[in-house]
Order: sequence, then structure tokens, then C-alpha cells
Amino acid sequence: VATNDTNEDFNGSFVFETDEAPFLPVEYTAGFNLQFARGDSSDPTITQVDRDMDMYGLFFNDTWRITPSLTLNMGLRYDLRVLEGDLGGPDPFEQPGFSRDKPEDVWLNVALGSEGTLGLRPWRPTPTDTLDLSPRVGFAWDLFGTGQSVIRGSYGIFHDRVPTLTHRSIVNSYNGLNIQTVVERHPLVVQSFFPNPPAGDALPAGSTTVPSPSGDTPYTQHMSAGFQHKILPNTTFSTDYTHILGLNFLMTRNVNAPLINGVCPFDTALIAKGITNSLCRFRMRLGHDQSGRIHVNSLSLRLDRSFSSGFGFLIGYTLGSVKEFNRGGFPVIIGVAPADPNDKFGDIHFGPAENDVRHRLTANLIYQLPYDINVSTVVAANSPAPYDKTRGRDTNGDGFRNDRSKGVGVHSERGDNFFNTDLRLSKRFFIDETKIVEVLWEMF
Repeated sequence: VATNDTNEDFNGSFVFETDEAPFLPVEYTAGFNLQFARGDSSDPTITQVDRDMDMYGLFFNDTWRITPSLTLNMGLRYDLRVLEGDLGGPDPFEQPGFSRDKPEDVWLNVALGSEGTLGLRPWRPTPTDTLDLSPRVGFAWDLFGTGQSVIRGSYGIFHDRVPTLTHRSIVNSYNGLNIQTVVERHPLVVQSFFPNPPAGDALPAGSTTVPSPSGDTPYTQHMSAGFQHKILPNTTFSTDYTHILGLNFLMTRNVNAPLINGVCPFDTALIAKGITNSLCRFRMRLGHDQSGRIHVNSLSLRLDRSFSSGFGFLIGYTLGSVKEFNRGGFPVIIGVAPADPNDKFGDIHFGPAENDVRHRLTANLIYQLPYDINVSTVVAANSPAPYDKTRGRDTNGDGFRNDRSKGVGVHSERGDNFFNTDLRLSKRFFIDETKIVEVLWEMF
């Protein structure tokens, strides 16, 4: 159990919508979404944080030699992670009058904070997932029983862990609990309190985070198959194919984002509460939308010669593809956000990941020169990595900046090819049976 006092932006952080400040002095050109803290501490800029999670794991694994040429490996793992401390508060969807079938009722009342039916509480950010079973199975088959050719295959499920910092970010952003964000565009109002915090109780929140009705843990399915054959006494060729499917990865979206007709889902309810000047700017971020996916496919070829007779090498080539639902320019600590909050599964959101390098070649060579001088080199080359082409602004009203232009997909641009060579020369001097001195010269 760890209880910490954390500072929440001192007197606020300010973000302008333009490059010019709406007031004097004009040097203030970066900041206008004012954040201030309210919590258990007597200091208004300090919030008490109690991050606590109990984790339990149980694992079984065994290996069976079915025949002299066939080996089977099987295992099963179970994980249970229980949120405690201020992360393990009441489940808002289990409160009287609320249910998971209508999460919008909970979202609205949590976003309204003290004005809502649920009030101010550290609501649990996500239910406890009690079904994290991770089976895995693999085999190795000596094709001819000679130890020269082997076929391998495996399948397994591997559950990830959502860190407490992610949960803490969600709970900490409930309206009025610890941090309240105010969006105000009127220059005269800004001048009335800038750069000091305004009276928090007198202003509605402009942005808040809402809890998730689902608690499924992110996980990946790994499938692989490979073949290895000794083509010479000291040389082996191998090829491997790997497929990884990742599900339930965190995404963040604004559930009150403008619809096609420009109307926001909670407009009517907010107007009924007397909030008429925020509406679509009243952002409700679902920070635990587990609809993110990852697809990985790779085919690897490898030629390996073990060091003998003063020579050895390893040459490998990989053809790969890594795709995911993504939105560049925002930290993944609370998940990625789709470019269109109302179409989180759109094809334009699914594209290359930052590490999607299609072609990669690596080579490692070592050769022994006269006088026992060894020369070795490592060569790495790959095709361009992708990057996002963004506008640097929040153009779709979801509360996140660095949006892409309409019709521009995820990581649609590619950088430059990469090539790198490292070189080493080494010489060992044997002083006696227990002492060796090695001299190295390296170039990177």
C-alpha cells in the first residue's frame, strides 16, 4: 500500500486555442485549460493518492516426450488483479437505479459531479476481471529422427496488466473529485482570475473522465510455426512465421463528441441541468474503452554458421507488418483515441504502428585474422518506419490535439531507410592460466 501526496499543476495549466493570448501580457502563449486540485489535503494544490492493487497468479506447465521424435509442451496460467485503495471504490454501475446496460446514465452523473445523482466518489474505473485464463501449447518434431530437421509450432494466450497509474489517471479526473478542468473562451472572464485559480464551485467542468462498464484485461494470442534444417555440419537454415492478435487494448474516446448533425449525445440532459454554455465542449472521456486491437505478422529467414575454423556468421531477414487502432501524438498512458470518436472501428483508424518496419536485414560476422586478432561486425538495415501527419490541433472536438486531416490515415507517411554498421577488432593476451588481457578497438 502506497499513499502519496501529489501536486496537481500548482495554480493551473493554460492552453490557448490560438497563437495569441486573449489578454495581456502577450508572453503567455501556452496555456488556457485551467486545472486545479480539490482533495483531502488542506493544500488546494495537493491531492492524496492511494494506489493499491492485489495481484494473484497460478501457473501449471509440463512437457511430454510422446515419441523419441515428438515433444509436447502444455501449460495454463490464471491471473487475478483486484483494485484496492482509492482505486477500488464503489462500482457506479451497481448503484440503485443504474446498470451496465445503460452506461450513459452513469457517465452523465459522474460527469456532473456534485450536481449528479451519484455525487463525488472515487468510483471504480473498471470492474474486476475474474476470467484471465492463459493456456499455451507447443510441440517440436524431429522430422526424420536424425536431429537434422525440426518442425516447431506453438499457440498461447498472454494477458497484459493495466498499470495502477492508468487507473489513477481515470479516477483522478472524475469531475470535482481531485481535478476539475474549466474551458472558458471569454477574455474578460479569463482576465478576472488569471493567473490564479478561479472559484471552483462556481464553474462547471469542461472535461471529465467517466468509468468503464467493462473490465476485460488486454491480451494477445501468439501463434507461430517454424522449420529448421542443418544444411552443413556447422551451418543451419531456419524459417519462422509468427502471428499475434492483440485484443481489449485501451482506447480513449469522447462519448459526448459531436454527431454528424453537430448535436452532442448529452446536450438535452446538460441543458436540463442548466449547463447551456458548454454542451459539446463538456467532454466525457471514456479512458478505458477496450476496443483497441493489434495485428502482427512476420516471416523470418535465418542462416547461421557456428564459429569454427576461425569463421562464423548469422544472417537474418524479416518481412513484417504491425497494425493497430491508433491515433498519433497522444501518450498511450490512458490509451489511444480514434480520429472520429463516433467511429472507433473505422478503417482510417487502423493502420501501421510506429514500429511497423516491413523489411529488416541483420548480419553478424566474426573472423579470426593472423596473430589471433578477431574482427567482427554487426550490420543492420531496414526500410522506412512510419509517422503521423497531424494538424497539431483538436479539430474534431474530442478533447485531444494533434488530429489528422480528414481522409488521412494512421501513420500514413514513411521516413527514410536505415543502415548501420558496427565494427570491432580484438586481441587477447594470455598472461598465465588465470589472467587474460583483451584489447578492443570499436567503431559505431
